Amino acid sequence: MGKSVTSFATFFVFLVLLSTFETRTVMAQERWCEILSGTWSGWCGSSDACDKQCREWEHYDHGSCVYKFPYEKCMCYYKC
Repeated sequence: MGKSVTSFATFFVFLVLLSTFETRTVMAQERWCEILSGTWSGWCGSSDACDKQCREWEHYDHGSCVYKFPYEKCMCYYKC
């Protein structure tokens, strides 16, 4: 019985270490870079329109209106 408890404990520790490693890997892959839209002009009032423009016109992953002094600007995002 002692051998099966030790085997289970070893397996459990292995699973915990593996899940920690996988979480760090996924978090590292989800890093996003931000760039000011090159085709948007003026104040950004609609994140949906900004997102569409970033994806369709500039071929980025997504876009959103973000406050950058002195007003809301359309920012595009892509995976770094």
